[in-house]
Amino acid sequence: MRICLLAFPVSVTSSHTLSIMRAKPIPSPLRDARERAGLTREQLAVRAGLSSSTLYLAERAGLVSDATAAKLAAVLGVPAEELRP
Repeated sequence: MRICLLAFPVSVTSSHTLSIMRAKPIPSPLRDARERAGLTREQLAVRAGLSSSTLYLAERAGLVSDATAAKLAAVLGVPAEELRP
């Protein structure tokens, strides 16, 4: 049996299959600012000199270092503090 860890809630049914439970989206000030700027995640990542995966984690999990927040804030034209959940 192989087990994978997933980044969202799951439940195991009696037949040992996984069913994904739908969760409400987590509010993301960073995503909101990106969408107000009319940028895709990829466009913002390129302009800020970040990888797409770094930006994904920043938006989805709120994992934003001070250096990353500063880069994103400069591109988006907002204070870095506004990008944190």
